[in-house]
Amino acid sequence: MLTAFPELQKAFQEETSWQEGLETGSTVVYEDVFMPYVKKAIEKKEEKTITRIFDFIEELAGIDDDYTKQLLMICIFDNLVFFLLFC
Repeated sequence: MLTAFPELQKAFQEETSWQEGLETGSTVVYEDVFMPYVKKAIEKKEEKTITRIFDFIEELAGIDDDYTKQLLMICIFDNLVFFLLFC
């Protein structure tokens, strides 16, 4: 995530600094760092950022790993659907 979105480095550091550092769970990081970034980009209609976000999500979806698929379903898709329904 940080490679694709270096602009999230500060938010990532803030989120993980008071938790378990780099051992902080991916679900926490994706829900508390990535999803607010996604929601903000959608609200502001930042087309280039939205395209980057969905390219990244598509890349994650191509990973054949159960943990990654769960991360996508729970942290990204569930949050995204809820946000889009109620924004």
